[in-house]
Amino acid sequence: MASTVNAGSGNWSYTNSTGGNVRVIIAFFYNHPSQSTNAGLTQVIAGVTVATASSGTNSSFTGFGKHVTYLVSGSGTTALQVKNVVGYQAGGSGFVDEFYLANSQSASVSAAGNLQPLGYNILIVPEE
Repeated sequence: MASTVNAGSGNWSYTNSTGGNVRVIIAFFYNHPSQSTNAGLTQVIAGVTVATASSGTNSSFTGFGKHVTYLVSGSGTTALQVKNVVGYQAGGSGFVDEFYLANSQSASVSAAGNLQPLGYNILIVPEE
């Protein structure tokens, strides 16, 4: 079976029905661009909620993914980019951008509130 690309907007879910294992690579998953607490993402892998993040009145959660970069402009700000680290600070979450699913396992990324995600690009690779 060939690799498939899932691209679109809104919630995403996938159930592995290949008969074998698959690797899932999330290139990007972007949150709704609102600063409302109704904007946010929840990620579930094989029945485990691994992360949830929401925007707030004065902050915005942009999204996550293997190919997401961060750019800061203006004075007095410093960009911070750390890869392959999960930490905890005031409710922070550790989203996963690459993982494996056995046959019949599922994964999803969905709106944490009522504002739908802006878009995503996800590669699903059967392991042969």
